[in-house]
Amino acid sequence: MGRWAVRITVVLVLLVGGLVRTVDSTGETLPGAGSLESRLIQVADEVAAQGSASGLQLADDLGVPVAAGRVRVVLQPAARTTGEARAAVAAVGGIVEAEAAGLVQALVPGRALRALPSLAGGAVVRAPLTPQPAAIAGEGVAFTKVDVWHRAGLNGSGIDVAVIDLGFAGLAARQAEGEVSTSAVLVDRCPGRWESTDHGVAVAEVVQEVAPGARLHLICVGTEIELALALDYVKANGIAIVNHSAVWFASSRGDGQGPPGTPEYTVAQAR
Repeated sequence: MGRWAVRITVVLVLLVGGLVRTVDSTGETLPGAGSLESRLIQVADEVAAQGSASGLQLADDLGVPVAAGRVRVVLQPAARTTGEARAAVAAVGGIVEAEAAGLVQALVPGRALRALPSLAGGAVVRAPLTPQPAAIAGEGVAFTKVDVWHRAGLNGSGIDVAVIDLGFAGLAARQAEGEVSTSAVLVDRCPGRWESTDHGVAVAEVVQEVAPGARLHLICVGTEIELALALDYVKANGIAIVNHSAVWFASSRGDGQGPPGTPEYTVAQAR
């Protein structure tokens, strides 16, 4: 497909989270048992002791995403082959939401968390990485003096720009007010979370001010797997300009060389 000159604004900050190996009663690691993130162990124990509702509340308190009465997790198979992981999710009554870079994102019952690593053939099971919205600097036209280009007839016409963000709440209202073009292409890679924040709309407004003639592709993501799927869309549609105004904590070691599935790796693949 050739090299892609994709301009991405993203901050990746290193913060290592805890994973706990599955052990037997003697404290020995079980062969092929995989590992379960410590927060998920807490959730599993709470479900066992106090029930599902209490476990889901604890998950939310710990920053582990929940939806539809289940916990959102990422399975990282030992061999990066996802068939066994997908089968394990189905076996425990879970739902596979997305798959990319050898990782599987799923919603699973809290009661199934303990068993999931071994059922998935020794997979690492953890909460997904979740980004935080970055600050938005407005008044882009005045600051950059791009209005000079506008008066010369250069307004981004014929150019596609992707805005990969965490949500686009209030988009219809801003389109009705003429702040965001109604020709924008909407791409939902964040099931159930499109309205979670209006940050993406604010970013889109700034982009539209600077390049009023450009066609926007508004792509919603909320995990590292969804970010990888957004990149697939960007490449498939030949979009050379991308904005991702988000901060990813606990993503990798922070030197731009993250392994497959991390936001760093996705950004590197976009270049």
